[in-house]
Amino acid sequence: AGSETKEPLIELDIAQQIRTMITDMGWSERVTYQGPENLRVTTGRATLERIVSNLTENALRYGERAEIRVEAAQALVISIDDFGPGIPANEIDRVFEPFYRVEASRNLATGGSGLGLAIVKGLVEQLGGSIALINLDRGGSNPGLRAQVTLPMEEVL
Repeated sequence: AGSETKEPLIELDIAQQIRTMITDMGWSERVTYQGPENLRVTTGRATLERIVSNLTENALRYGERAEIRVEAAQALVISIDDFGPGIPANEIDRVFEPFYRVEASRNLATGGSGLGLAIVKGLVEQLGGSIALINLDRGGSNPGLRAQVTLPMEEVL
C-alpha cells in the first residue's frame, strides 16, 4: 500500500463530471442523475471517476439500472442506487473484504474478482471519506441496494 501515490486535488464541477461519465460510458439508457446542475468541489478527478464508475458498474451488473444522486451540505454525498436483490444484512460489512463475494444473490456468471468494493473503499478513504452499503426497501424480489459515498466538502465558491 506504500506505493500508492495520491493524485493532486483539483477544482472540478462534480455534477458535470458525473453527467459526462454517464454519457461517455454509454450508460444513458440505464443510469439517471439527480442533483445540482453545477457543483464545484476540490477533489481527485481520476480517483472520483474510478469510485463512481466501479459503483455504477456494480449497480448495473446486479440491478439492471442505477440512479446516481449528488447532495451537498456539510459533506458531499454521492449515492448510487440499484434495482437488484440487495445484500443479506449479515454480509454487508464483509463485502468490503478483498475477494469476498455474496454467492447467494450474486452468482459467478456475473463475473468479478470480488476486489471491486475493497478497491473502492481504499480510494474513498484516500479522499478522506467513507462508504456505506444500505439495503433499500422497494419490496419484491429486487428491493435494491444503495452505495453511499460521503466525502469531506470543501465547496469552491
